[in-house]
Amino acid sequence: MIKRQLTNTIISNHKNGFIDIIYGPRRIGKTTLVSQILSKLKNLNNSETIKIFNGDYLEDREIFSNTSFIHLKKLLKKQQLW
Repeated sequence: MIKRQLTNTIISNHKNGFIDIIYGPRRIGKTTLVSQILSKLKNLNNSETIKIFNGDYLEDREIFSNTSFIHLKKLLKKQQLW
């Protein structure tokens, strides 16, 4: 697996209470980048409850078709916030 240079940058620049979104064209390494970030986070705080959505799946796209604050708040309720 190719080590992504952005891994440490994303982890060090994250602010608690904010959501980080990684987006871009297909097949450029977004999933690999997220996997590397999660691997480092598990080593840091042993978090097992991080929520991941994948735009390739219809179910995940439908979740974000409703962008109301209440809907998104319910979606993230009980999730580990990093």
